[in-house]
Amino acid sequence: MNWGFTIGGVIAILTCIAHLGAGEYVLSKMPLDRFIVLPKEDPTITKQTFRFVWHTLTVDFLVWGVVLLVLGATDWLEASQVIGRLIAVCFAGYALVIAVLPMWSLRRVDTLLRAPQWMLGVAIASLAWGGTLL
Repeated sequence: MNWGFTIGGVIAILTCIAHLGAGEYVLSKMPLDRFIVLPKEDPTITKQTFRFVWHTLTVDFLVWGVVLLVLGATDWLEASQVIGRLIAVCFAGYALVIAVLPMWSLRRVDTLLRAPQWMLGVAIASLAWGGTLL
């Protein structure tokens, strides 16, 4: 058993569940006038597009988490190092985007602590990459 892959997979699946719940909670509370709307367009379309993109990422967290769990439970996949490193790079990218975009748009460094979700990406990426070294 590869514990780096397994723990990374569990964290990714837990992140998926939290992402699903948080997205639905925030979207249900957000009024339509908060969304950017093209002229003569219904704001519900923008809200639904946002919801789609949000849950695409939720599914991504789930799929990568399951892949990591499978890799952690098996030693018969010859390409597990390559796959594990690709997953690590994917989650490192998530962490980078989640950390940098709020700081850039709000011009405030304290967003790193106000929105610490990037830390989950760093943890999963580190465990996945570490799992390729075992």
